Amino acid sequence: MGESWHNFLFAAYDPAATLIIDKPPLALWLQVAFTKAFGFEGTSLIWPMALAGTLAAPLAFGAARRSLPPHGIAAGLLAAMLLAVLPESVATARDSTMDALMMALVAASAWLLVAAVEGRNGRLLIAWAVLMGVIFNVKYFEGFVVMPAAALYIALRWRGQWRARLPLVVRAATTVVAVSLLWVVFVEFTPAAERPLVMNDRSNSVVSLVARYNGIERVLPGDVTIFVPHDPTNESSVDAYARVAAHFGVGNAGPARLFVGANGPLLGMPAAVALLGVAVVLWRRRDWLDGPGAFWITWALTGVLLFSFSNRAAAHYTESYAPALAVLGAVGLIELWRARLAWRGAVVPLATVALLAFAWASTRDFPPIADRTEQLAMAGAVAAAVALLLGPVIARNLATAIAQAVAIGAVLLVPLVTSDWVAFDAPRGVGITRPNPLIYATAADISPQQNRSVPAEVVLELTAGAGSGGGPRYDFAIDGINLAGEAIAYSGASVLPIWSEYERRPVLARAELEAALTGGDVPFVLLGRGRAGAGWADDVLAVVQQHCELDRRANVGRTWLLWRCAGG
Repeated sequence: MGESWHNFLFAAYDPAATLIIDKPPLALWLQVAFTKAFGFEGTSLIWPMALAGTLAAPLAFGAARRSLPPHGIAAGLLAAMLLAVLPESVATARDSTMDALMMALVAASAWLLVAAVEGRNGRLLIAWAVLMGVIFNVKYFEGFVVMPAAALYIALRWRGQWRARLPLVVRAATTVVAVSLLWVVFVEFTPAAERPLVMNDRSNSVVSLVARYNGIERVLPGDVTIFVPHDPTNESSVDAYARVAAHFGVGNAGPARLFVGANGPLLGMPAAVALLGVAVVLWRRRDWLDGPGAFWITWALTGVLLFSFSNRAAAHYTESYAPALAVLGAVGLIELWRARLAWRGAVVPLATVALLAFAWASTRDFPPIADRTEQLAMAGAVAAAVALLLGPVIARNLATAIAQAVAIGAVLLVPLVTSDWVAFDAPRGVGITRPNPLIYATAADISPQQNRSVPAEVVLELTAGAGSGGGPRYDFAIDGINLAGEAIAYSGASVLPIWSEYERRPVLARAELEAALTGGDVPFVLLGRGRAGAGWADDVLAVVQQHCELDRRANVGRTWLLWRCAGG
């Protein structure tokens, strides 16, 4: 994207602008700016996300403070702290995906919305609408998880003023749609011959990409092609694909998805604290439900339900509702603390023990964080037991208050154990945290491979003249979008992804592929032996066999076939 304005505007995946990336461009444009300023490497790619993840904490403070005036500063500080140590937020802020930026902007939008609705401020509502359109151009519909809550909140707070407020609401809705679709319309109305192909969409349409691949296929049940085994009769292959799919939030839908496996330590404790907050609000602060409380609870529950039951729910999708979890957790803990006197004092230690028991159970299979979590859980449980025993005897006893504070402190520190491991010890590639890093903390040593699948020396040889100008359009082709991306990133070469793993089909139509192979645009082709032998790549292999010949380095690493084509 940084090699030309054409590539930049169309969010091109490769130097030759064969494909448009299957995500919106805004966060990617920001990353391009950082790589231009600081060089193309891992740290430059994650700087925008790290800064966004950091900025999200004060934004959550502002939103919580504005939403809960009676003890807004305390709620704001606690919400900011919870969001700052939420393990998935820590991991995502060290990832090259755009979720951390989306979370920061959604936290800002929540603050704007509450200020607009509570202050009856039309200009702020329009500003919120513009920001929501911007968020759509960061992560499409993932940023709109907040929308049902926003609609309900506006309807509740302005229910007696609909005739006066309806024109404003219509203008805001129109603004959201208009800003959201600016880039989509720009691409859609550019003639197909003058722009790259749309990745992962058979109709070569961004509208279809947004609605299908990044929309209904994420939510509604259905096969995710890349995680479907090539041979459904091979039990070991089926099991292997199922394990990998679960790491990316596929095939494990259900009410426990937030709390089991690698999601448990990463997401479970903050979600449990937030759900406790919902229960406490329904118990003690029902008046809040007629105001901002309805917004925060609806947002959190919408996110939890979508994450739990959607077809695909990778851990970093939690960023779409993480601010709501933080605010509700803060409100719940504050209200529990205020309810600690008399017989209700038993609720605090009992709830604390339940949370700490879950924390201990959820980390048992992750040795790097299990011991420290266990120590915190035990200390908190002992403190909670002391509070439980002393509370009924002396309601205002200082020792009871201290014990309760220690127990609640242990609850708040538990996520920090996982976050500390993610920040300093989790394996990463070239400085970038891997998706759901907790899978590498299991008792079974799942050590990530740092070397790439394609032998580096072959890539270097094929791309020796990359960037010199005057050569073919592509240095070589390879049968995988992800592998092409790696080769481009590590070598700076122009690489053609000849096959899409996500849909298991050729990227180019047969006539276009034949023209590229015979016209000198693609001098070499790398095909995986396993893929070609499985039969599902025959339509690519047949074309390559017809127009190219095996190179002397045909047995590349015993897993790759190298073909020499026209100009090679």
